[in-house]
Amino acid sequence: MHYKRGTALFSTRLAPCPQHLHHHTDKPVAFAPPAPYNNLSNVNICAGAKLTQDGCQIKRVDEAKVQKARNALLPDDLYAELAETFRAMADSNRAKMVYSLLQQELCVCDLATVVGLSDSAVSQHLRVLRTLRLVRSRKEGKMVYYSIADNHVSDLLAVCLEHLRHE
Repeated sequence: MHYKRGTALFSTRLAPCPQHLHHHTDKPVAFAPPAPYNNLSNVNICAGAKLTQDGCQIKRVDEAKVQKARNALLPDDLYAELAETFRAMADSNRAKMVYSLLQQELCVCDLATVVGLSDSAVSQHLRVLRTLRLVRSRKEGKMVYYSIADNHVSDLLAVCLEHLRHE
């Protein structure tokens, strides 16, 4: 079987799976691997299966792998908190605010000027970020200053930005 990856031409042979022996012929099957498969040496593909962009058109469940994955799952409430954290960071204004707070602590009116929002809108965003423990506040006289809650928040943002910049 032949397929192109980059500018080189590679070839491989698919062995038929027992479920699809009736699909087996001696002729190679045309196949374009999905983008995530740069190295197909460890991919087990049935000769009768047609890959789509999102997966196979046939269903063959590996019970041992499914059980291992289920056993590794965390409690549901942790996933709910994780989703809330990412949902908070999904707002571009909040992401700008968190990024600005990575550099230095700022008060509400400074943050409002940086991101181009009203003081009340920034206060509402900060309330969400504070509830999720992404930012913390410090009062000094009549001023309230905000900063990143801890290094985990900066690590989270750094990893996300690195992921976006990676090609």
